[in-house]
Amino acid sequence: MRTGKSARSVLHWQNMPGEGTLDELAPLVGNPSTLIIASGTGRDLIESRFPLSRASLLLVPSGEPKFESLRALGAVELSNAEVVIAVGGGSVIDSAKFLIALSQFPEKLSPQRAERFSSFAIASISSGKPLIAIPTTVGSGAEVSSSAIVELGGRKVPVHGSALIPTAYILDPNLISNKGGDVAIGMLDMLGHAVESLFSRHRSRHFDFQSASVCRTVIELSKFDSLDESQMRCLQAASAVAGVLQDVRLVSIPHALAHSFPEGPHGLRVGVFLGQFLRKLPTVLPEEADRLNNILELRGVTRVNVLEAIDALTARTFRQKKTLGKATALELAGVSINPVLKRSSIDVSEELLGRFEFLVEEVRD
Repeated sequence: MRTGKSARSVLHWQNMPGEGTLDELAPLVGNPSTLIIASGTGRDLIESRFPLSRASLLLVPSGEPKFESLRALGAVELSNAEVVIAVGGGSVIDSAKFLIALSQFPEKLSPQRAERFSSFAIASISSGKPLIAIPTTVGSGAEVSSSAIVELGGRKVPVHGSALIPTAYILDPNLISNKGGDVAIGMLDMLGHAVESLFSRHRSRHFDFQSASVCRTVIELSKFDSLDESQMRCLQAASAVAGVLQDVRLVSIPHALAHSFPEGPHGLRVGVFLGQFLRKLPTVLPEEADRLNNILELRGVTRVNVLEAIDALTARTFRQKKTLGKATALELAGVSINPVLKRSSIDVSEELLGRFEFLVEEVRD
């Protein structure tokens, strides 16, 4: 590292690419004005790779980021940080984004304002600190998206703004757990982002092609119980594209339902509801099913192929995730719930939403 350079200037000097290697972090990890945000796994990774690290470390709880827990951590450590590095899954990266937003705009993210947010409401922010995201999972797309999801009073509250898009991200296939259940859950989440973007009111031909490409990648890789390094690198790249697609739309029906059902891994919930959505689509709205097939065929796949991948990945998850109870699995598979969601926050056409009224009930005063 050059003498006299701050962490922020080192980041600019290196001009770090989106896809890089952990070795590029050495000058930043060696700088005390860098803050690393991680869970226990991310901390172990940094300490083993950079034993002489001088960066500050802030541990965040694993699992879904909690609004009050993150506020309790405070923004003091972030106020002195020039660069933030987030190491972990989507929840860790979202925690880093939220803490950066909190340090910059505490008044916009006060408990009083947050309590007034409806589900999936957006709080806009406009600037933030440089953030390097190092994902250790696939599926969330948090390393490229402009949003962070935190939980408040049992509700999912998004914080959204272009400043939350990480300055750089590093994709290293060796950091991803190759356990079939964990990767399968991420792949289901990726299918959710990709397919839902095809029904967004903000979709475009460019993003349609990208969505079809993500679907094809997941379909092909879903056939393997475990992935080698080359396949994992391909999956990571597709996960980043899916994260961009997540920004194309707000929240669509499968993800909205998944957020409303608290049991089981998030990606699994998305996959189950996505499967229900796609199975019923030809009957409920055949012209939309035809349009979906036409787009997917740009990359040589079909709606049926997506469903086959969903079935294979959900079965693998049920088989390999030992913590998922049998009753929960059966309840998820039966989709026997009717959650109450704010209709106006679901990003699909009124016609499509109306045809799926049996899944989504409008909030009434």
